[in-house]
Amino acid sequence: MQTTIEGIIYDTETATLLARYDSNEHLDDAKIDYRDSLYKTPEGQLFLYGDIRGAETIIPIDTERAIDWLVSTKNISAMQKWFPNQTKYAEYC
Repeated sequence: MQTTIEGIIYDTETATLLARYDSNEHLDDAKIDYRDSLYKTPEGQLFLYGDIRGAETIIPIDTERAIDWLVSTKNISAMQKWFPNQTKYAEYC
C-alpha cells in the first residue's frame, strides 16, 4: 500500500518491515482478524500499516510511539534490533 501524507510517501513495498503483529480477537460474537506492521521508509520515517479484513490504513508515528507499540505487542526482539538504545523498555515485554 502506498499513500502520501503531508508530502511524505509511505509505501509498504519500499519501506523496511521492522515488526508485525497478528491478532485473532473476539469481540462479542464476532472474530476480528487484523494485522499491524511497523515500517521505516528509506528516509527514516516510521509508520504503522494496519489491515483489518482488507481495510488498509497507514499512520505516521514517531520513535516514542513506535517503541510504545513494540512494548504493547511484546515484540522485544524487534525493539532490541531496531532501537538498541531503548532496551530499558524491554522489561515491559
